Amino acid sequence: MAVKRFSGQFRRPDEAMLREKAGYDDPRARFYKAMLEASTYDEYYRLSGDEPVYPRTYKGPVTAHMEIRYARSVRGWIADH
Repeated sequence: MAVKRFSGQFRRPDEAMLREKAGYDDPRARFYKAMLEASTYDEYYRLSGDEPVYPRTYKGPVTAHMEIRYARSVRGWIADH
């Protein structure tokens, strides 16, 4: 079953936190860097790539979609435009 990806533009209500997370020594940092560079979800997915990462603090792989969903729905670091 394919994951339904977000589409359209987004904004960064908490850009400072994204910048902080992008600077961490964590494999998910590439996703936060992509969130800072992109202005649309499609651009974010393109910049992030399809390769999952395996952070020490999470059991199993983390994908670009999982991380943007977390940043959007749980933390509020990004929001739809």
